[in-house]
Amino acid sequence: MRLAVLGQGVVGRALTDALIERGYELDVFTQKDSAGVPYVTGGTTLDVKDIAEYQPGQYTWVINAMPAGVVVEAPANGVLLDWSGSLGQWWDDESPEPGSILRPIPPAQRMALAALRAVGLSHVLSADFTALWSVGRLGHKGVQRLAGETAKMLNGQGKDEGDIAFDLSVTSSTPDALVLYSELMPYQIGWGEMVVPTFHGMAIRVSVLGSKNFGDETFDRLKSVGFEEASDISLMDIQASPENRYVVGYQANGPRLSMTLGFDPVAQLVSTTLDLLDRPL
Repeated sequence: MRLAVLGQGVVGRALTDALIERGYELDVFTQKDSAGVPYVTGGTTLDVKDIAEYQPGQYTWVINAMPAGVVVEAPANGVLLDWSGSLGQWWDDESPEPGSILRPIPPAQRMALAALRAVGLSHVLSADFTALWSVGRLGHKGVQRLAGETAKMLNGQGKDEGDIAFDLSVTSSTPDALVLYSELMPYQIGWGEMVVPTFHGMAIRVSVLGSKNFGDETFDRLKSVGFEEASDISLMDIQASPENRYVVGYQANGPRLSMTLGFDPVAQLVSTTLDLLDRPL
């Protein structure tokens, strides 16, 4: 089985590392201005090719981690797994078929959906989410920007307009996949996003209004689907165990439930990809 990874940002590099570690045979492609520089990880060196050289017929799986809006062709007898969020219908957990395009639920919405399912979707009247993204969302260049701007601030050079260090920015997206797979109405879900000046990891602030009184049994259900209790969410915790999901500040006051979820979206994305590759076509 031969794979192609399209894109070498934060997501593309994480996927490339994980696939090499698993022993997959793969080719790596990226945009022209970044192609030609060998990718070295561990004891492996790969040539990084120009995306213009990509030929879909050579691959069983094509994993698209290019920036949103870069359209690529799916292999006729394989599967295109599109992490750019541009192609195909939303996909949750159905078995893939040759020639299909899978557009997985984004990690933030996947975590929100897992929490709602654990709470009990039939009891949810409304749910509001605030997603706090690290600059990893802006790609590898975003991480490099934050490092440089932080060093500049610490050296007393001040902050320029547009710098992301020691600041936050409000961004926008729609929770389409979350609405679809929760089967709630769009007006029942509030969704907001911000990019905060941390390098990796993510937090989601959750507030749920239900048709029943929530209590300790709800927290037990969260733990049963892989969430762990934590006294706080720190970058160090997430970096030490990126595959984990954390719950902080769990409060159940009658029919009102509030909590904060912490996780590494890149680690969750890689885990979803590796699980899919284990499935026969």
